[in-house]
Amino acid sequence: MGMCLCCGVGYVGNAFIKRYDAILDRSIGLGITLTVRHHARRLCDLQREEHSIETELQQLLNDSKFTAYREVFKTFGFGLRLEAIILSQIYPLQAYGAC
Repeated sequence: MGMCLCCGVGYVGNAFIKRYDAILDRSIGLGITLTVRHHARRLCDLQREEHSIETELQQLLNDSKFTAYREVFKTFGFGLRLEAIILSQIYPLQAYGAC
């Protein structure tokens, strides 16, 4: 059993737990409609995709050719995404074999 990071609903695999559905049925408001569940699943899918991309990005940035750049970025407290954006703009194009 886990907790969806996007919608906060408990799940086992992709199945919502009946206990949470029962709690929601007794709650105020419309509860969680099929549309809301659809959007929550979409958000969770996007979050998983984002995590996968960040993992790949981390592997790419761990290349030794970026070490000097990343040490400077670290002193300024830049995050992974900002490091990747800056490197994509400043890293010499000759290194990619295009020039």
